[in-house]
Amino acid sequence: GKLVKRMPMVLGYSIDENIEMKLTWLQERLNLDDEQLSKIMQTSPAILSYSRTNTIEPSLEWLQNRLHLDGDTALSALILMNPTLCGKNVENLERTYLFYEDCIGPDEAKQLVISVPAVLTYSLDRRLIPRLEQVQEIGIHVDAALIRRMAKYTNDLWEKSVVHQTKKMNRNL
Repeated sequence: GKLVKRMPMVLGYSIDENIEMKLTWLQERLNLDDEQLSKIMQTSPAILSYSRTNTIEPSLEWLQNRLHLDGDTALSALILMNPTLCGKNVENLERTYLFYEDCIGPDEAKQLVISVPAVLTYSLDRRLIPRLEQVQEIGIHVDAALIRRMAKYTNDLWEKSVVHQTKKMNRNL
């Protein structure tokens, strides 16, 4: 029911050819039980519309290789936290990951992505780069905690955080 409401086009899919094969493959690829697979589909039904060979598999391969994830368990945990990563363009994933590496180093970047995989889904041009430029202009020290806030905070929360950091910085002068 929920799946059809969120993505009515699934009604037009051939169950044997599209959905069943893709679900079976995804379940085997990520070593998921039925409950975990169901959670992924409820969270991100659009996965059913993605190409397995052109979108899902390249994304999973990139995540596993780039983050040096051992086995399917670590990859499964990442996808369970953020199923939309299955549909992300590998070039965009790489650009965003490099942004984090440049800001906080490879080890911190990996830890950030593993603990909060959604950080790979945020826009470089509309969110991350403008926020980094903002804090650099003000002179706020860039560290892993700041990068985490930069990625996760809404615009309102981000602005409050910048004001707070600026006041804190000015008190220490």
